[in-house]
Order: sequence, then C-alpha cells, then structure tokens
Amino acid sequence: MRDIKEILTAWANVRVSKRIGTEYPFKTALIEGAKRDADYRSMLLEEEAEQVDKAVLRLKQVEPFLHSVLVNNYLNSISCSRQAKVTGMRTNALYEALKNAEFYILAKLDDKIHDIAA
Repeated sequence: MRDIKEILTAWANVRVSKRIGTEYPFKTALIEGAKRDADYRSMLLEEEAEQVDKAVLRLKQVEPFLHSVLVNNYLNSISCSRQAKVTGMRTNALYEALKNAEFYILAKLDDKIHDIAA
C-alpha cells in the first residue's frame, strides 16, 4: 500500500514532467555509453493525477497557507527548512502544516478513489 507521500511525489512527477509520451526509453538501453532518455520516477495515471489536482485545489480554497506549503514542498521542491528561513516561521510549524495538508489530501482522495493507494 502506498502512503500519501508516495502518491504526492508521483503526482508532482506527473505535473513537472517534460515527457510528452512519445519517448522510447528502451532505444538507448543496449548502446554502451549512450545517454538514457528513460524517466524511471514513479508517476500516476492522468485520471489519478486529476483527482489529486482537484483535492489540492480544494485545499487552496479551504486553507491557502497549507496549500502553499504543500505545493512548495512537492512541486517546487522547496523543503520546509528553506520555507522556514524565507518566511521567518519555525521549521516545526511548517512540518506540521505539511502533515496537515497531506492528511487533508489523503482524506479527499479516500472519498473519491479507493484504489489509488493500492
């Protein structure tokens, strides 16, 4: 069973990916020294990613601060420590905000898709 951190990481990989679906990663696998074009990060299906998008947008409507912490952490790859330095907040407060945002997304996903975490 995948936890919410894995789901959100896979969602972020889909949303920041530069892949368009026409790459052929197996093409260079047999050539010695060739640059690999393959992207082996975990990703969600587009339908699953859309469900996560909807949950994240709902979070933005309900709690904008939690949304910004979540998006900065997953999509922008800005750690809670770095966010704390920029905002002047305590790091523990931002970790708590991130955890609360993750719980909110998990609850929304649990309501909509039961098999995404399978």
